[in-house]
Amino acid sequence: GSMRSRGVFVSDLDGDNQADLILSHDGIECNRQRVQSDQCGMQVCSGAIFLRRGALLERMASFEGLVEDIGAESNPILTIYQHGGSRLRAQWNGSQFVQP
Repeated sequence: GSMRSRGVFVSDLDGDNQADLILSHDGIECNRQRVQSDQCGMQVCSGAIFLRRGALLERMASFEGLVEDIGAESNPILTIYQHGGSRLRAQWNGSQFVQP
């Protein structure tokens, strides 16, 4: 299996000029076919946000949704599509992800 690009996002999410990572179960692929992970519901899948801390990535948050957008600012706003069509906006505040 592998992860398609729709499930892997690399960007500086906390403004420290280091590449952070978002993984979504929506990107899982086996034998070149999308596989419905048991971490996915009818509309969205679970995901996790990892921030780089030195040479390691530390899991800082989890979500149920699909990553729609990562803003271009140095401390970007994430837009996540959730069940029922609502959208969550989240931004790192120095200690956690909060709604801006």
